[in-house]
Amino acid sequence: MLASDLQVGVEGHEAAGGAVRGAIMGRAGHGIDPLYWLGHTATGADITTSGILARLELATDALDSAIASLRGQVRDVRTRNRRLAPRYDPCNEVHAKSMGLEHVMSVMLEALGRARQRAATPATARQMPRMLLPALYVVRTAHMQLARDAAPGCLRSLHDASAHLGGVILDAATISGSNLSLDRSNAEVSTIFDQAKLIVDSKLRKQYDKLEIPGACRRCC
Repeated sequence: MLASDLQVGVEGHEAAGGAVRGAIMGRAGHGIDPLYWLGHTATGADITTSGILARLELATDALDSAIASLRGQVRDVRTRNRRLAPRYDPCNEVHAKSMGLEHVMSVMLEALGRARQRAATPATARQMPRMLLPALYVVRTAHMQLARDAAPGCLRSLHDASAHLGGVILDAATISGSNLSLDRSNAEVSTIFDQAKLIVDSKLRKQYDKLEIPGACRRCC
């Protein structure tokens, strides 16, 4: 299952394979300035290694806050769904939505954890753009997917993490002279979501045996 199967693309943007490129360039004929998309505000003269590291710390702090908030919401939804499970009806819109919400939130939580690991991995300025660009897109995807259901505090933290990661990526690329490899980032983003979904699907199969969970792959018997 690819990231596009989780509806991670922005409407009108290229899906999965060109997700990062689409996020930067926007709709055909309506390009978005990459500096704006990355949330960059510093000028070349303002960029310092210590400034990059300070902003990266802000990004990881924001990610920690978002993950903690989302983990609490997943726990609450799971508790509700366990009570619902004995009378679960996949044809009931309310039941299906509640189970589907747990699936989506759990996948985003797992993917955000992987993005957080990338942000915490020691790297040189030259390595940072390649390391953090997939993490940035995971954060932006989570924000889009959770926009209607996550707590406001979680969404604010995701927004802050996105802005800080974007600034770090562009600053690091500027002072190191490295390029943003969008094709490689696309593949890594897809892998992150594929692995997150596999883990969540496995957990939900064990947690809700024989139930049809929207969005989860069922094992064929």
